[in-house]
Amino acid sequence: TMVSEEEMREVMVLQEGQIFCQKILKNDLDRISQLYKDRGYLLISIKEVNFDEEGKLWINISEGRLEKIVIEGNDKTKEKVITREIKIEPGDLFNFEKVKKSLQKIYNLGYFEDVSMKLEPGAEEDSIVLVVKVIEKNTGKFGIGAGYNSEEGFMGFTSYEENNLFGGGQKIQAKLELGGRTTYKLSFLEPWLADTPTSFGFEVYDTIKHKEDKEEEVILAEYDEERLGGRLIFGRKISDSAKGNLYSTLNTKDLSPENSPKL
Repeated sequence: TMVSEEEMREVMVLQEGQIFCQKILKNDLDRISQLYKDRGYLLISIKEVNFDEEGKLWINISEGRLEKIVIEGNDKTKEKVITREIKIEPGDLFNFEKVKKSLQKIYNLGYFEDVSMKLEPGAEEDSIVLVVKVIEKNTGKFGIGAGYNSEEGFMGFTSYEENNLFGGGQKIQAKLELGGRTTYKLSFLEPWLADTPTSFGFEVYDTIKHKEDKEEEVILAEYDEERLGGRLIFGRKISDSAKGNLYSTLNTKDLSPENSPKL
């Protein structure tokens, strides 16, 4: 039970040795129910109250146990992606506060337009089935654009981003820039490596920029500067609100002359 006998006794007015009063008992039962509800156990119900032959008062309480969790509407997203955000498991007492926080965590994933729940009777008495319904949204984004600046001239770019690549929450980003500078970028993140709260990702980029060395408007040399680099990212979820990350970065620079110095 989530409320101890001692806690129940503390809120009861009716005590041992007193004359029994039905009205006082009713108020005591209401206070006991409120103890549960204040802690999120909203399915509490008083099933039976009776006295035994010795005059002892027995209160039979149904606390409401979760039989199973059913996910609906996840055509693309894998079920485990949703259930791992639910902080209540089959066999647990149903706690509305935990379920409410779980629904918010599911919504915060960014894969769904709406997340809702409903309760259905379970196969066993006093058990319930939690049905979580999601409405998926488009998690991919394609972009294209162009611009101009005095240093690099005309620039064009195209990009693609997907935040739920394989229905498991994987994220991928790819970007290509062309013009006075050519840049290729690619990144990938697996948020739950081997179904553990450990994330793994990588980022790689290659940038080639044409440069000129000048002296009094005279071009002395022309060359391409290439910067190639990337990093590995490891993360570990510490709690619902904290996460630690470890980065390993590598960068290189290469100069490729095109012309000899001009005199």
